[in-house]
Amino acid sequence: MGKDDVTFPLPRKTASCEYEHHRFILKKKTYDQQYSHMYVSRLRALEPQVRANIPPSSAHVPILPKIIDLTAGDQCVIIGTIFKVLAKKPNILDEFVADEVLVLQEESTCLASDDDQLLLEDESGRVALFGNIRMQELVTGVVVGLQGAMRDDGEGFDVMCVFTPTLPPQLPLPSRSDDAYVALVSGLEMGSDTCDPSKTSLVVDYLAGRVGSPTEKRFVSSIVRCIIAGNSVSKPAKNTHALPVRV
Repeated sequence: MGKDDVTFPLPRKTASCEYEHHRFILKKKTYDQQYSHMYVSRLRALEPQVRANIPPSSAHVPILPKIIDLTAGDQCVIIGTIFKVLAKKPNILDEFVADEVLVLQEESTCLASDDDQLLLEDESGRVALFGNIRMQELVTGVVVGLQGAMRDDGEGFDVMCVFTPTLPPQLPLPSRSDDAYVALVSGLEMGSDTCDPSKTSLVVDYLAGRVGSPTEKRFVSSIVRCIIAGNSVSKPAKNTHALPVRV
């Protein structure tokens, strides 16, 4: 038999799967959870990597233990977590007016703007950032080191250089005698007016091995799992009518 000769039906490969998502399931509903502990843990884990990535040309600049230790005019390096203040961030209180009528605001497809502000924070405090720093390349939660100096008026930190953590050591891939694959499917948008059922049917037929060349079908038989990712269903229809609400 040639390499493209396939005996049907093709047996699908199998793979054991251990689900570990249960540790993320909340046992009870709580409304006092904060992200502060996660940010502190991330900062402590990545701070050594940021220090290791500071070039020799900046080795003479002192690294401050905390942001609160900043002194106006003194050049230094501070390490912390970025917090971006979004000028266009929606505020639920803005949806209400005195006559108890819901004001419909035009939805924005992008909340980022040139009016945003970057802050650097740690357990001791936060400081506004200015100078040589690209706002579009940083988001809330990123751990960085910044070389610069606090302004003479104490109202911000002028950035000269940005140091990011290095990549963590990569775990070696397990060796296998044969290949097995996981298929990721997204963007089905089922239920929307623009949804094309024929495309969804084609995905199903492909994963089931009902379409494609013999070589392609042999590859499909090695897909052991299918994960349906984001945008699988359509968004609910938007209510365009103003509704009375009671605050």
